[in-house]
Amino acid sequence: MSVLKAVLYLFLIIVVLYFLVKIKQLLQDRKELIKIPGPETKNILGGSYVTFKTFREWAKLYYPIYTFTFLHYVIPNILHPDDFERILSNPKHIEKSVVYDVFHNWLGTGLPTSTGEKWLNRRRILTPAFHFNILQQFVEIFNKQTDDLVKTFGDLGNQVNVCVDNHIAQFTLKTLAETAMGTQLKFFNKRK
Repeated sequence: MSVLKAVLYLFLIIVVLYFLVKIKQLLQDRKELIKIPGPETKNILGGSYVTFKTFREWAKLYYPIYTFTFLHYVIPNILHPDDFERILSNPKHIEKSVVYDVFHNWLGTGLPTSTGEKWLNRRRILTPAFHFNILQQFVEIFNKQTDDLVKTFGDLGNQVNVCVDNHIAQFTLKTLAETAMGTQLKFFNKRK
């Protein structure tokens, strides 16, 4: 047997073992999470209204916690703020899900994607910026910009199809510019 074949076989064995470990981990997670009450597995890939309505029905039926299955993942949905606070305040639960892996090439290991001690250190630096007393001074700006956005949507109300992306982007940019830099931006929208 050549060295190349041996390396190829070794690589294939490692790949198979990796997937077996992942499958075992998923099955163990599923076995534990399935103990939480919830509806039978149901296709939730319908429209967003149907999905939203389904989640609301499940929330009423299974309050304060339920699970649902999406593809091969069992996902817990926590509804009561006290339960949510217990989870978020526990440093054991700061590991990111596999969904965040997609962003590693783009964001590196910044605050949204980092875990463990690195995440804790960065979070400690950033937390004071979002303290209630600091954000309180911007409430007037938030309210003014929100009123402007609502007025814009009111003006667009009679249109059948409205793309809100540009309006939301302008709202966000205007709010950030005024709160972070003290600069008021004016946008002039051309009507068709």
